[in-house]
Amino acid sequence: NCTSLKEVYLPKTLETLREKTFNYCSSLETIEIPEGITTIENKVFYRCNNLKSVFIPSSVSTIDSDAFMGCKLLKEIITDKASEAISDFIKDKSILIKLK
Repeated sequence: NCTSLKEVYLPKTLETLREKTFNYCSSLETIEIPEGITTIENKVFYRCNNLKSVFIPSSVSTIDSDAFMGCKLLKEIITDKASEAISDFIKDKSILIKLK
């Protein structure tokens, strides 16, 4: 619940983004998830109202369906390689995938 957080750098040693990690970080506009993370849990980015773009590496094999719940401005996922996890997540959502 850090409303002034605009950017964050995550260590490459992380494997999982835990539930509600960035809850209500309403100033966060973009984030690059590092290679090595395999799981993005439920509501990690819950109500990050200004989040527009996320880089998700191909190492991510699981994205919980509500991982980006309430991120109404999220319109773009950038990735190094399309994956089944990303395809499953964006199904029925108006989110564009871009390859980096």
